[in-house]
Amino acid sequence: MGASSYISQDATAETKRLSSEENNSNPQPGAYEADNTKRAKQQFAQRSRVRKLQYISELERNVQTLQAEGSKVSAELDFLNQRNLILSLENKALKHRLESIAQEKLIKQLEQEVLEREIGRLRALYQQQQHTRQQSASHKRASSKDLDSQFSTLSLNAKDSNCRRDSLSVMGQLHF
Repeated sequence: MGASSYISQDATAETKRLSSEENNSNPQPGAYEADNTKRAKQQFAQRSRVRKLQYISELERNVQTLQAEGSKVSAELDFLNQRNLILSLENKALKHRLESIAQEKLIKQLEQEVLEREIGRLRALYQQQQHTRQQSASHKRASSKDLDSQFSTLSLNAKDSNCRRDSLSVMGQLHF
């Protein structure tokens, strides 16, 4: 957070120090090279410190960005967890409904089988009754034919017996 302020303060302090060293430098020829080497090392160290501070500042920005993204992702995760919970409850409800529908279907299939068996039984009973009626009707016809034939034989027999009686009575009258 305060890394950029540290960078500017350090850079200003280092610049002041370098300029004061230049003013205090010795005019000796070997000392000049030593001063240049010392100054180069100091500048290198200063640049290194500035890079470190910039790196720290960038890391802090990355941390803030990642924290913001983490908060956003956390909120999305909470939403998705709630949605998942709702969907799992709906799924359970649908599974229970599916089970009850399957049971209803099974019950209806069993009812249909029972009704189909009952229809088969009633058809067989109806056919049996029709067959019995046909037999009794044909038996009645046969009985009535038998009765008719019996009546006709009776009437023939009656005619024969009447004829015999008549012939006997005629004969009897003739003999008297």
